[in-house]
Amino acid sequence: MIAADAMREAAPAQRTRRLQYGFAQNVPLILAFTILVALTALYMALFHGQLGRFPGVFEWTSIVNTAVPTVLVAVGQSIVVISRGIDLSLGGVIDVSNSLAAVHMHSGLGSMVAWTVIVLLFGALSGAVNGVLIAYGRLQPILVTLATLAILQGLAIKILPEPGGSIPTGYSNALANVDGPWSILYVFAIAALWLVLRRTATGVRIFAIGNDE
Repeated sequence: MIAADAMREAAPAQRTRRLQYGFAQNVPLILAFTILVALTALYMALFHGQLGRFPGVFEWTSIVNTAVPTVLVAVGQSIVVISRGIDLSLGGVIDVSNSLAAVHMHSGLGSMVAWTVIVLLFGALSGAVNGVLIAYGRLQPILVTLATLAILQGLAIKILPEPGGSIPTGYSNALANVDGPWSILYVFAIAALWLVLRRTATGVRIFAIGNDE
């Protein structure tokens, strides 16, 4: 009886400690969501103050479709930053990827799949080159990625010297549908994958490297 009473008394304290630990572990995430909610509320207030109505489907679709590429880039950069690195070459990777797709991708399914794979492989190769130079060449990440940024931007200009080219409508609509803010589903999927990654051995190692090389 005494042991049971002690366990019942200790249970609330344990729950409190778990909540405190969970909060401490997720402070950056909570802060990010707080900022997101605050900025969304501010945007809606300013929009209503200017136009006398709240944002509609068109406005939310434009915001979401514009934000999704940034979200994708942020995920890659987050992994680099968490492992105590920095990658300034992301803009160059995006420039070359966009140039390749705009010049070479056509409306056929085979072309869209093939050039999607090529673009992804190019991004992976760019990251691998940076990683090898930093990890095995013992060079500073900021210097390596700044240099590769300049190289990649020059390569992008070579591929597409002036504004032009196009992405097939069907392809772009699948990623950024103009009929509604459905691209937010990609953001939710990425958030779910991120939560899963944090609980895997690989995710733990990434955070561990950032804490102590």
